[in-house]
Amino acid sequence: MDSISVHLNQRMLDEMIQEAAKWPETETGGMMFGKIVDKNSILEITISKTYIPSENDSIRNKTYFEINPDYQREILDKEELLYLGSWHKHLGYGGPSHGDHNQVEEFFRINPHKKIVLAVILDFISEEDYELIIEVYKRADTLTDLDIVETGNYKTFRIDNENIHYYLQFLELR
Repeated sequence: MDSISVHLNQRMLDEMIQEAAKWPETETGGMMFGKIVDKNSILEITISKTYIPSENDSIRNKTYFEINPDYQREILDKEELLYLGSWHKHLGYGGPSHGDHNQVEEFFRINPHKKIVLAVILDFISEEDYELIIEVYKRADTLTDLDIVETGNYKTFRIDNENIHYYLQFLELR
């Protein structure tokens, strides 16, 4: 993979930060939708929409966040944009956990037609003190011989800050 860039709607990021602040002692998160363009070893991902489940549609605790499967199905059935993956908050302990990687493994197992999934982590101390961590997981059987596979199923690409582009205006994605 020569280049990966992520375009993130600033208003959506602001909503994620507000949601994280609402739950100071627990993880929270949501589903992300947008567009993926994968051409000539250049991957461009645009995140344009997120759905944040209510308290009744999710499980939130200090080290775990899960969206109710019925809520997920409802959103997936109505949303026209491509499902990119999920975002969630960590309480100041960094990037993806072992559990996060297991969720990606499960996603690829039950979605054999998907080749890319995105994980966004808001490593959150406060509204002024947080780190945005974006990782792209690409299915191993879609990689070239030049890419080294970290597991049997996928390779992880951490997106550097200079490759995260924030936008305010609406982008046409269809």
